[in-house]
Amino acid sequence: MTVAEPTSSGPPDPEQAVHARIARRLAALLPRTAATPPHPYLRRHQVGHAARGGCLDDHTVTGAFLPWDTSNSVRAGLGLPVAPSSGRHGLAAWAAIEPYLRDASPSSRAASLGFVRHAVSDPGDVPPQVGDVPDLLVRPRNVTWMLTANTLAVLDSAVAAITTVRGLDGRPLLATGSKDGTVRIWDPDTGSQIGEPLNGHNGSVTAIAVYTGPDGRPLLATGSKDGTVRIWDPDTGSQIGEPLNGHNGSVTAIALYTRPDGRPLLAIGSYDGTAQVWDPDTGTPVGEPLNGHNGSVTAIALYTRPDGRPLLAIGSYDGTAQVWDPDTGTPVGEPLNGHNGSVTAIAVYTRPNGRPLLATGSYDATVRVWDPDTGTPVGEPLTGHTNWVVAIAVFTGQGGRPLLATGSHDRTVRVWDPDTGTQIGEPLTGHTRSVTAIAAFTGPGGRPLLATGSNDATVRVWDPNAGAAVWEPVTGHTRSLTPIAAFTDPGGQPLLATGSNDATVRVWDPDTGTQIGEPLTGHTNRLTAIVAFTGPGGQPLLATGSNDRMVRIWDPDTGTQIGEPLTGHTRSVTAMVVFTSPHERPLLATGSHDATVRIWDPETGTQIGNPLYGHTDWVTAMVVFIGLDGRPLLATGSNDRTVRVWNPDTGTQIGEPLTGHTNSVTAIAAFTGPNGQPLLATGSNDRTVRVWNPDTGTQIGEPLTGHTNSVTAIAAFTGPNGQPLLATGSTDTTVRIWDPSAEGEVFRIVTGGPIDEARLGVSEGEDGRPLTFLAIVSGSHRRATLDLPGSTLGTLA
Repeated sequence: MTVAEPTSSGPPDPEQAVHARIARRLAALLPRTAATPPHPYLRRHQVGHAARGGCLDDHTVTGAFLPWDTSNSVRAGLGLPVAPSSGRHGLAAWAAIEPYLRDASPSSRAASLGFVRHAVSDPGDVPPQVGDVPDLLVRPRNVTWMLTANTLAVLDSAVAAITTVRGLDGRPLLATGSKDGTVRIWDPDTGSQIGEPLNGHNGSVTAIAVYTGPDGRPLLATGSKDGTVRIWDPDTGSQIGEPLNGHNGSVTAIALYTRPDGRPLLAIGSYDGTAQVWDPDTGTPVGEPLNGHNGSVTAIALYTRPDGRPLLAIGSYDGTAQVWDPDTGTPVGEPLNGHNGSVTAIAVYTRPNGRPLLATGSYDATVRVWDPDTGTPVGEPLTGHTNWVVAIAVFTGQGGRPLLATGSHDRTVRVWDPDTGTQIGEPLTGHTRSVTAIAAFTGPGGRPLLATGSNDATVRVWDPNAGAAVWEPVTGHTRSLTPIAAFTDPGGQPLLATGSNDATVRVWDPDTGTQIGEPLTGHTNRLTAIVAFTGPGGQPLLATGSNDRMVRIWDPDTGTQIGEPLTGHTRSVTAMVVFTSPHERPLLATGSHDATVRIWDPETGTQIGNPLYGHTDWVTAMVVFIGLDGRPLLATGSNDRTVRVWNPDTGTQIGEPLTGHTNSVTAIAAFTGPNGQPLLATGSNDRTVRVWNPDTGTQIGEPLTGHTNSVTAIAAFTGPNGQPLLATGSTDTTVRIWDPSAEGEVFRIVTGGPIDEARLGVSEGEDGRPLTFLAIVSGSHRRATLDLPGSTLGTLA
């Protein structure tokens, strides 16, 4: 896939030529290093001049300038989706992180650009000026990272619905509904939001439809979990009339159909198992509810029979689709029955002979095509998705043939030729959570484009003819990886160990990113926890926990499992640390979804004492620290939103739980505060980081805020000036450095991918001195090593 170069089929555009001359002249004024701020005019307008002049490339907008750009318009200038092309690799890399940068400082932006340039090319190809910024707290070393450059927007909550709407100037716009109850309008050409969010719903917006109002202007109808449908003027952002309120459950689907007299009506489906037709102009229901399904209504689509009669196809949790005549309120024919799970999506398309067909998606991970007139399936099911199919859109492919695009909980979008029953091309990958909504629209030059919404809170634009807009490295693991541990081999070489959903453990060289040896196999389910420790003979060992409820001990040097698995937990093992017993033996502490903490002797494979009870939900995070009396103590975090401190020798909880987080505690670290006081830092799904004094059980200062999504990882280290610092990772795609004493963020790297886990390690720097690094992982295609120059490991981490 390439980015099209500007072309002209007619006489030269004088305005374009003027902007091109301006951009090239101004490019001579751009700084040569990212340490030098350019003139404010350049920061605001250079990208715009270059885009309008048809010369937006790495020469007119350089890597040294990008960290200072305030236009946020590189993606708009290149056009979504973006892919690298000759002379634009730097801009394409920048486009992958641009929507996530938000309020990052220029130095953080410079480091972020260095990160993504490492991801898309060999480190030696990274422009020197990107890294030529003094006193960077974090510098990328080795980056194996999948990047996507098709992100239109990053929201604060999951996207549940999407549709296209024509602007007053005729251009296609996108309307999205989110779980935070808002509706937003977007310009897919520029990536900018138009106007303020449409606020009014008191629950997730789950359905959107467009219809033409009495004055010919497009209007939006939005449905919500609050049980209402609201009508909006997208141009003014105002709600029209009172909400349509009549269902006894969440609104799940909306479809427009037009009466023979030209009057627009809305068919609204609900979790209450019914569909109801409404007149949006009067705000009143039309006829009786369409009632016949044995489960919630999940999807509605309109189609017109050859005789001109409008019919509705309605899908349900009962696994069927039923055709209805909305004028008479009666079902037409028998239910379409064939899926082995709930029908969750439905779309209509027309064959070249004018015959309408239905496409349905299901929890059974298939798409089926039906002839609604005969009630029979057409061809075999379309198979390929590995999880629920929850969204379908129809668009026109090459030669005018109808194609289907489907979104799934397997995080992919797939394109199908329903006539042949075959998938076209590879899956479109990039979303990091379930794809929940799809809309098709026409982009510049008439090319078909797809817009998708996801539980990862992004809206992305795809060219289905070009494939996925990704740089996808080969990483070894075949499925998502999360746990990570740093250790040193017997020869002093620093190594990383990662666990994956593919049930394997792999060992890596953090300097080169290459895998060492064969995978460690034995677990029968995904890996969820990993820790490194020193065995009785001084050799490095690994302990791993899994959804198979087992703990296994490994010798990474030989690639063999040591002894039998440690069994006792009754649910997934999710957290793990090693500490030293009073007898100077390594002991292992594990936490689990069974809400217990257990202590083990890894040498004998036996559990020591009884489980530690206290948490009322999953144990999700764990750290060991040294108490004021010199004893090792455990701190555990849980989905019950608390942190608890334990004496592992006695198996007792110390003091009351530490409370304050408003959602699950997901990460925990220990560090030394003033006067040698041990402190704890915790991250949470509430998007905050909190610092605690475990001795007094009190929170210190205000929460550290800034992350825009769940905090998933936390590590403590000592900064170049001797101050304790915290590194946190988040699903907002950032790694942030905090000074807990100043209660603020001091640095940030934007990676473009959600951070799942982070671990500290030490290697040898180019000067022969120890160099602290932070290893981060994300999914199955992202792994990176970040150097922390001048920093050292914290005394308690």
